[in-house]
Amino acid sequence: STGMPILILKVPDRKTPDMKPRAGEFDYFKYIQRLAGHRGRVDVKSIDGANHTFSNRAGRAGVCQHTEQWLDAYFPLAGCRDRGSDMSDVCSEPDKSTIAIETASGV
Repeated sequence: STGMPILILKVPDRKTPDMKPRAGEFDYFKYIQRLAGHRGRVDVKSIDGANHTFSNRAGRAGVCQHTEQWLDAYFPLAGCRDRGSDMSDVCSEPDKSTIAIETASGV
């Protein structure tokens, strides 16, 4: 990754709730972290309760939480703290009418 920060989000396997893969399975996340080397900034975060597309309530909330923390750590916005912005408007529940319109238009 040549020092570029990378965020990887995953859903824990129900049979192995820790971050480790099942016996005999290839550990993609460990491989990616090893490829990144000692200068690599690869964060692997697990979102409990999320479905495989992160589209349920737990998944959306977890993606928002981990992404906000990661962005704040690696790409802080100058002056954002002064205005009191916390991205709560971005992480709030979406407007159902907007979803219907986006789905209908194929966006």
